[in-house]
Amino acid sequence: MRAAILEEIDDQCGLRYEGARARPYRWIHALTSYGVLRPDIEKLFNEWWRLNTIGRSVAFFQYMSCLMYSENENPIFGPWTPNAGGGPTRLSEFAGHLYKHCWLLPNVEFLRSTLTKPNVEQHLHGAVKMLQNEPEFSVASQVESDWPLCADFLVSKCAELCEMLATKH
Repeated sequence: MRAAILEEIDDQCGLRYEGARARPYRWIHALTSYGVLRPDIEKLFNEWWRLNTIGRSVAFFQYMSCLMYSENENPIFGPWTPNAGGGPTRLSEFAGHLYKHCWLLPNVEFLRSTLTKPNVEQHLHGAVKMLQNEPEFSVASQVESDWPLCADFLVSKCAELCEMLATKH
């Protein structure tokens, strides 16, 4: 499962999405489901956050934009519309039918320790650098320049996300 999610992450391209059929939804929902099923989310995150491929850097921005921006201000995901759906993906939504609807405790603890302001900032700069010669660079640079204004919002959204993931639905 981890290999399949990383393969989908590696295939990510583009940083502008409109409508409900955007590719990032698949891997993000699979990632969230992984946290319910497997106690080793750190293996998946650590491999992904090496940011050693274009797709992994693109996926970093897809995920982080959902934590950095309010729903209608996200530069990567166009706003939700009644006809096409869309909007930023909800990072707490699971894929498939699960009987246990919360993350395993080691995964929640890992996410809390990983989604810190210094750690995200460090990886943000690395992801921008990886995309320097790619079409996604302009949006990545915009997110990087927004970081000082969005960092505190991200911290609060990360705390909220961890609480949601730790709570049975």
